[in-house]
Amino acid sequence: MSPRPKATSDAELLAAAHRVIIAARSQPHARCDVAREARVSAATLVQRFGSKRGLLLAFAAQRIARSRRGVRADPPDQRVGARRHLCDRRLHGGDGADAEMLANSVAFLQLDLSDPEFHKHAHAHSRATQAEIKALLDEAVAAGDLSLP
Repeated sequence: MSPRPKATSDAELLAAAHRVIIAARSQPHARCDVAREARVSAATLVQRFGSKRGLLLAFAAQRIARSRRGVRADPPDQRVGARRHLCDRRLHGGDGADAEMLANSVAFLQLDLSDPEFHKHAHAHSRATQAEIKALLDEAVAAGDLSLP
């Protein structure tokens, strides 16, 4: 007998985790709030990720993939603005970040720095972000949108 198909993908569950954890709509990292946001039961999260720690590790791991997506899909004539937007988000907590969102990001950073498994993902995320920004800046220089002194 084959397993029942998933009605909600892991990507959708992790997107809900992102909205809850980063947007600070509730006490950060509350599994029941993630389940409510994703419109699934808490048991679904336990089944998929095993524990709150498992959910948070999966969330940390998928940040790398989200970082690498960057603005590559944007049409060339929109890339200058997209590059600026990406750099603003990376460097200043853009996308409407407020004090609560930044506090939650710092709380997650504390977890990233204190736990070796989370630290591994944070380090990879940092390298991916640096590579994306470098690629965007190199592309801007090559396109003549940015000149170096």
